[in-house]
Amino acid sequence: MRRNATRARVRRDVLEGRRGRGSSGRLAAAFVAVLLLAATGCSSATSGGAAAGRLAAPDDSGLGHAAAFGRGALIGADSLSNTTIGGPKGTVLAFRFRSGWTGRVTAVRFSVVVNSDVRTGYSGGTFGRLRVTLADSRGGHPGRMLASSVIHPSRQDAFPLVRFPVSPRVAAGRHYQVVFTNVDRAPRRNYASVNALVQHGHGESLPRVPDGLAALLGTTSDGGTTPVSWGRRAILRGDRYVPILDVSGAAPGQHVGVGYMEAWVSRPKSIGGADGVRQVFVTNAARGIDVSGAWLRVARLGAASAPLELRLETPGGHVMAAASVPADRISTRSPEWVHVRFGNPVHLGAGEAAALRAAAASPSYATFPVRKGTDFGFDSGTVFTAGYAQFTTGGDWTGWDQWGVSDRRDGDLQFALDLR
Repeated sequence: MRRNATRARVRRDVLEGRRGRGSSGRLAAAFVAVLLLAATGCSSATSGGAAAGRLAAPDDSGLGHAAAFGRGALIGADSLSNTTIGGPKGTVLAFRFRSGWTGRVTAVRFSVVVNSDVRTGYSGGTFGRLRVTLADSRGGHPGRMLASSVIHPSRQDAFPLVRFPVSPRVAAGRHYQVVFTNVDRAPRRNYASVNALVQHGHGESLPRVPDGLAALLGTTSDGGTTPVSWGRRAILRGDRYVPILDVSGAAPGQHVGVGYMEAWVSRPKSIGGADGVRQVFVTNAARGIDVSGAWLRVARLGAASAPLELRLETPGGHVMAAASVPADRISTRSPEWVHVRFGNPVHLGAGEAAALRAAAASPSYATFPVRKGTDFGFDSGTVFTAGYAQFTTGGDWTGWDQWGVSDRRDGDLQFALDLR
């Protein structure tokens, strides 16, 4: 009886939010330098793994509103990274996705960035005229145009919803491309940028990005209007770019994409000793879920040697499963995905609250969340909706602090669960 009452109270706390008294932990100077390096030029102006177990079936995802995000945030990000659409080198961009339905596409939402008083290199002149095209995908590259719409980028709308005048048909399971070009008369002079998330990898295994999402960089011969070639969007070896994109269908609930819109790299939290981070969540599947392993993206602090332990716990701290990763398998250069398998799968019943917690014997690691874009118009089906990231420095658990706001509920750790 006590366990059921506690479960109900914790489930309410997770969904509604309860303020804790924790404060931000202190990080080693070496890791702060790593984060600054990873975020260099955050939304930096430019012109130029292995699967993580099985995805849950759409009717048994268990956690989020969309099956793809039932396993977690799934994506990693060290910063935003923009692509100029037109501009000095005449580059263009395409976001690939896989349709989850047979029917119509009515609109797309994405992230636009232009110059401000404190940032330059993202735009020029009048910002140009951005043509947003839905095309089929042929050989992994944009093919036949299905629909298009033209907008004038603006400082007043960083996440525009672009509707197509005629809604094109798509087929479930097929890949399509959202293509960004510049149809201004002077696209090299008048241009803006489109943002994506970027993570710097180390060749490690990665959770699978949902919906077949990928970013392609295109070149043009006319300054940004007509693509002539396409290639993978990457600057450094191991980089993975993930589109910030919400593709809307004609029927309720028809959304694919990633609605995370920034990484809170400036507010990392320490892991080890009294310091810890966790992702709390509530199981929404009618039959519950079985958790057999977990992923988390962290960085090691300097010469730290304590193993990193990932625990599946009750919100009250009772450990249901745990597994460790040796310190020498975790990078000190930038955050890295680590993966553990639990000795026995843990069954979480419908409505049961739980937490994925990272711990170590002494302060040895750190991490930071990615922010959900639901406050900016992205559909809840494009993010993990069943919980949020917390940290502690030895007192109560509390939501992240960022942009002058404490105990936030709109950030998720860069994490994933293996569901069996």
